[in-house]
Amino acid sequence: MNWIILVLIAAFLWSVMAIIQKFVRVSYFENSLGYIIFLAPTALFILPLLFFQEFTLLDPIRSILGILTGILLVLGYYCYIEAMHKEEVSRVIILNIGISPIFVLILSILFLNEILTLKQYIAFALILAGSILISFKRFEENLRLTPGALLALLAGFFFAVQAILLKYLSSINLATIMVYREAGYILSILLVFALSPKARKFTKKVIKDMSLKKTAIVYGAECIGIGGMFLYYLAVQRGPVSLVSVVEGSETIFIFILTIIMSIFLPKILKEEINKKTITIKIISIILTIVGLYLIST
Repeated sequence: MNWIILVLIAAFLWSVMAIIQKFVRVSYFENSLGYIIFLAPTALFILPLLFFQEFTLLDPIRSILGILTGILLVLGYYCYIEAMHKEEVSRVIILNIGISPIFVLILSILFLNEILTLKQYIAFALILAGSILISFKRFEENLRLTPGALLALLAGFFFAVQAILLKYLSSINLATIMVYREAGYILSILLVFALSPKARKFTKKVIKDMSLKKTAIVYGAECIGIGGMFLYYLAVQRGPVSLVSVVEGSETIFIFILTIIMSIFLPKILKEEINKKTITIKIISIILTIVGLYLIST
């Protein structure tokens, strides 16, 4: 399957996950740290892969890099979830998806020697412009970045470094790299849990408050996200990581459509601003993103 198709499917899955994450973070969890720790058992969801692919023990350097991808995932995920709590989901998604490819572009040039054309650089500029535009609450706020936007930027950086490492390790089969990544994830969670009394307090409260239905919804969203991650890694194996990262920006289109539909028909689950001014800003941002994606794909 073409790597572009893989990324598009992954982007759609991640947009669905983002909608559910926004709902559960606001409705079920008092803080993002408790949410991240509660998700730790989802690392076991990758075990069925071992029935289809053989796990390979890596050399020390590649083992460390594989584990580091999991640590970066935790850091990025925490910033991302906290941004989702503080900001509208569509703004966070568009900013994160728009900025992360810029980081990937720079890092891929520096460390992977990926060379792009002038047209592709123009595409990146358009995507960046759309991302910056959507990150502002209102123009009358003196173009001040919101806390949620800043967290989304930081999450984008962590995810970009992870993408570069995944590309560097792309000769490794999916099962092996996922095992190492999830090992890094679990090690990070255990370290936070051991060193932070607040983390232990949050975890106890979350376990006490979460019902079976709520747990199923949270873990169901993570299953969708992991499915997207599988497809994304396969795309990274087959295509230039800088272009894969940019095509991932199609998630903004999916998230825009889903948030508008839910704001109209299911406002109790997800309600975002849908006034004329807000819609206009989002449409302009998405048009810039689409034009950038088109330039890259042609």
